[in-house]
Amino acid sequence: MQHYCTKVMLAATLIFTASSFAQTDDYYAEQPSDTQSYSDGQSNDYSSDAAQSYAAPAPQQTYIIQQPQQQYNQGNAVPQQRTYIVQQPQQQYNQGNAVPQQTTYIVQQPQQQYYSRPYVQPQPAKPKKSGRSLQSLNFVFPIENETWKIDDGELEWNSFGFGFNWTRYWVSDNGYSSLFGLSTGYITGETQSKIGRRGPDLDGMNFNMKFGWGMAPVSDPLIFAFHFLMGIDIKALEGEYPNYHDVDYSVANIDLVLGGDLILAFQVSNNIALIGGVDITTNFLGIGVLTYDIRYTDDEDNENEAIRYMFSGLNIVPHIGIAFVF
Repeated sequence: MQHYCTKVMLAATLIFTASSFAQTDDYYAEQPSDTQSYSDGQSNDYSSDAAQSYAAPAPQQTYIIQQPQQQYNQGNAVPQQRTYIVQQPQQQYNQGNAVPQQTTYIVQQPQQQYYSRPYVQPQPAKPKKSGRSLQSLNFVFPIENETWKIDDGELEWNSFGFGFNWTRYWVSDNGYSSLFGLSTGYITGETQSKIGRRGPDLDGMNFNMKFGWGMAPVSDPLIFAFHFLMGIDIKALEGEYPNYHDVDYSVANIDLVLGGDLILAFQVSNNIALIGGVDITTNFLGIGVLTYDIRYTDDEDNENEAIRYMFSGLNIVPHIGIAFVF
């Protein structure tokens, strides 16, 4: 009996042990399903699968914008890159936290390249020109009167003529004015003794050079000026007695003239002006020689008589022309 009970208890122990091992294997076999159920019931932050627990980082988008390369005289420009990063708003996923997605823009702009240049000394500014220059071309009509003193007495010379004149006038902004002129032309006249006896008729060439300094109180666009004049006058003349051709006469003289002038000019454009005026002078000092040759004698020597005069006569020389303004 005791042996039978011992067998029964041993059999019960084996059955209980086998039953315990069977329950343990069932518990571990069903454990994954229990964990999945717990995760689904609690939060999206946890999951049974590591690939599902955390979301993969979102890919970055990159945009590259390249502007056309510009060339400069100093050289070719090297493109300069600028990167702009735009952060998009964070997105949440049921499977996990999303990493912010970044978009990158790369803009290439031309880079200016400079080269060193040698230092150049700046030129001083040119002073502003003050005043105007009038280069005038004129017709002149000289009317002259002189009294020559010679060895035998006096001869009064009266003449008129025509010629050409070039005169440069300078008119400053402050009213100062000056001139320089040259003239040449033909002149003719007659002589007469002090007692009224007619002398030889003479004609020839006349040369004149004059200087002047004065004022121009009116200068735009109408120019009015007056000057004190000083000049040199040279004559080379030949002639004979009218109706008496046995004697040839010639005169060469030079004199210093003093006087003044008045001019009036009107600018018709920026560079052209019409100009006119008159010179009035007297013969301050003159010297010369009178030569005559008597044809009916065999004497080849010419007769010469000296001419001299001082503060003699009056010379009036009107002129008219065109001027180029600079």
